[in-house]
Amino acid sequence: MEEQRTNALPAGGMADRDAGAPPQLDRRQLFLALAGVLLCILVSAIDQTIVGTALPRIIAELNGFDRYSWVVTAYLLTATCVIPIAGKVSDQLGRKPILVFGVIVFVLGSALCGRAVTMNELIIFRGLQGIGAGALQSGAFASIGDLFTPAERGRWQGVIAATFGLASVFGPSLGGWITDNPGWRWVFYVNLPVGAIALITLLLGFPATGSRGRNRRIDWFGVATIVAAVVPLLIAMTWAGSSYPWGSPQVIGALALSLVMFVAFALIEARVSEPLLPLDLFRNQIFSAAFLASMFVGPLLLGLGVYLPLFVQGVLHQSATSSGAVITPLTLGVVVTNIAGGQIVSRTGHYQRVAIVGLAICTVGVLLALGMGANTDNFSLVRNMVIIGLGLGFVLPDYTVAVQNALPYNRLGVVTSSVQFSRSIGSTVGISVMGTIVANVYASSFAKAQSPALKRVLDAAAASHHTIPSDPQVLVNPDVQHKILAGFQTFLGPQGGQKIYDQFVAAVSGSLLDGVHASFIALLVMAIAAFVATLFLKEIPLRTTIASTDKDASASEHVPAAPLVVE
Repeated sequence: MEEQRTNALPAGGMADRDAGAPPQLDRRQLFLALAGVLLCILVSAIDQTIVGTALPRIIAELNGFDRYSWVVTAYLLTATCVIPIAGKVSDQLGRKPILVFGVIVFVLGSALCGRAVTMNELIIFRGLQGIGAGALQSGAFASIGDLFTPAERGRWQGVIAATFGLASVFGPSLGGWITDNPGWRWVFYVNLPVGAIALITLLLGFPATGSRGRNRRIDWFGVATIVAAVVPLLIAMTWAGSSYPWGSPQVIGALALSLVMFVAFALIEARVSEPLLPLDLFRNQIFSAAFLASMFVGPLLLGLGVYLPLFVQGVLHQSATSSGAVITPLTLGVVVTNIAGGQIVSRTGHYQRVAIVGLAICTVGVLLALGMGANTDNFSLVRNMVIIGLGLGFVLPDYTVAVQNALPYNRLGVVTSSVQFSRSIGSTVGISVMGTIVANVYASSFAKAQSPALKRVLDAAAASHHTIPSDPQVLVNPDVQHKILAGFQTFLGPQGGQKIYDQFVAAVSGSLLDGVHASFIALLVMAIAAFVATLFLKEIPLRTTIASTDKDASASEHVPAAPLVVE
């Protein structure tokens, strides 16, 4: 490895370097730096895989099915806004300050989430957690570009995949066990010791990297406008069809404000000297295709992680531990092909072909998932998740490798964070849209699924001011179920109450299945869109140096479809 790394030094200390040059590390320093990066990825990965399993129980305790998706959306919203900021700042100040900041804020947010007593508190604290996660994601993935050449990065994706896989494989099952035993609050508290170890490793072992040039201006107008664009967009997606009709002034107004702010953001980025998201990057076809494809890939894994536990616990009536065990094959499949795909990309350089094969496999898996119902057995469920996971594992690292290889080293942070930003905003909007779809389809299906007898009982209960909870959270809350059954039996007697209760549970469960099926259709559309975008991801030879050279730039510029943009 040392022969390929043209920036490596003999054993010794870090050498002085020009502004914007990659860090020069010996083997020991490289090991410590990589350990810090992997721990940061581990901290973020544990949270992403462990919380989804606990969500049905959380909403049952805090009474907030109407805000189910916002527990995830708030996290994604702040992470999305922070990612491009962190990427730009890391190019100016270095990766280490960004990573340290991210760990501290993430751990603080985790502690507060564990102490939340209302859904609104949990949503706010998840937003704080997302700020830290955004800094971690941006800094960690850009750091890999500092440490390894494009030709090496595919191979080292195996190490990164193993770290993410450690959390992904055990996270869902651990989340289910924690939820069923110590309680859901500990799914947040578990981040504290891991975060502390990551912070110590960063402070002691991670080198100062990034530009040390004089120009450290931050595009604050860009920051303000991108936040002002994303927030109303997500609010509109959450309101639409549930709180307000799609054509209501509230939804239309929020969408209009978002559009105006996105236009303002583009105008600002075209004029400032240090843009948050340089628009000239989009003249590079590789960057444009990767940016668009990442936006559609983002919701695939996260959407399944959020709504599959609801399907398993609410429709199949299994425990939180069981729902976590079902997600494990999905994440295990991701790990296996992430490692295999990284090796293939490093040896062949064909990142586009690997991504296309992965998306094709993923699409087949989502099609199979659409066939799942109340009688689905665990074998079919696991088979479908394995197929989807195997497909996604081939795809996830490819877009980052492609853009880091296509653009100059002095834009490493902003290029990497831009792809992460695209994936994050796609995940954020996708989860919001899926939440709206599930809520709307559920409400419509539940109204149609009520038998005349059940409808009369529910109407009579409402008229006497004894409203019976009818959202899917009743399926995962035994205490609420017992109260509803007791209420029916009080009105109709033991046998009549039991009969109506069974009809009630069947209507709720069947309506939830309709909502989840609709969300899976949305995932299928996203997988197909990502496949189409990836067809435009042109391939150029992977560089064998960390920093771009004139020779590399010249080779890239001979690809007319993907002209290299050089500052």
